[in-house]
Amino acid sequence: MRLNLVVAHRREGEPIIKKWNLKPESGNIWRGEWLQLQITGVGAVEAGIKTALLLSKYPYPLLNLGVAGSSTFPVGSGIWVEKIVEKWSNTTFYPLPFDTPSAPLTTICSPGEYFPLTDMEGSGVFRGGINFLTSHWIAFFKVVSDTSQTPFNPQIVPDLIGKNLEIVERIATFWGKEWRVLEEERRVLKEAEKLTFQFVSHYPNLTHSQRFQLRELITFSLLLGTPLPSFPPPPLSKKELQTLLTRWRRRMEDFFPLN
Repeated sequence: MRLNLVVAHRREGEPIIKKWNLKPESGNIWRGEWLQLQITGVGAVEAGIKTALLLSKYPYPLLNLGVAGSSTFPVGSGIWVEKIVEKWSNTTFYPLPFDTPSAPLTTICSPGEYFPLTDMEGSGVFRGGINFLTSHWIAFFKVVSDTSQTPFNPQIVPDLIGKNLEIVERIATFWGKEWRVLEEERRVLKEAEKLTFQFVSHYPNLTHSQRFQLRELITFSLLLGTPLPSFPPPPLSKKELQTLLTRWRRRMEDFFPLN
């Protein structure tokens, strides 16, 4: 499985590019063997546009990794985001709460305010990502870079991100297992639709109910790896077809109960 990684600043992306030997593509995208990195630039609007462009090209799970200000956690803390509050619209978004510790992230328009986690891109990244993925495939991890008592220092950003890169591999492994199952399901459903269409073209007098049964039986046969039965050449009556479908169903129930 491939993973999309979104950061706002080049300093956040530098340790990622170095660790996985990513190569530049157009649109400020960097790509490696299994990882795509998008550097969006500052602000929610720009982040949303760049995230959407990335996913339109590479429709894979999305992790936003970056620094954030905090009113609660000390500099260097790595925190998963449990929800995102877009301050100017008072809209709340819910990405995957992958692990603990976690906290809400507030996305603001300009620096100066501090919440438990504070950034200027999070809601934009989520808005861009949700057009292509369900929220289960979108996650946010923030490393605290500044507080009201500790001013932001851009020089320490690469080090802060570099110390937390293990979470990239962790979530890629977690998502990878589910993504492989999902891709196999998609492959089976696509193949089942193709075989159903071919079957119906030979036996066009199938009823709507029989077509539904046929697609279900083909799908389960593909999932279980059992061979599809041979049907006599057409024409067959609806009753003869139903008898064949019933026999097929009974055979399948020996492997897997069909309700």
